[in-house]
Amino acid sequence: MKIKAISMSELFKQSEDVYTDVIISARRARQIIDSRKLDLEALENIEDTEDIEVIEEDLEVLEKPMVESLTELLNGELEWRHSDAESDEK
Repeated sequence: MKIKAISMSELFKQSEDVYTDVIISARRARQIIDSRKLDLEALENIEDTEDIEVIEEDLEVLEKPMVESLTELLNGELEWRHSDAESDEK
């Protein structure tokens, strides 16, 4: 497993608030996990063993959700907005 450090300047490209970047990335990772969970639940209804083997092979090559979400954040692929509750507090 390769571990790669991310420079702070990369994180600051998206916003000046690293905390916000971490929260956004974590929430996106949760979305990825939830969508993969739905895919796995769909496997329970498959009766053909060959179909299961193909899907399991696809799952093995997937990036970890946190890596995928951070990559999306650094590439500018994520969009977000502050909720009304957060705006009222400021």
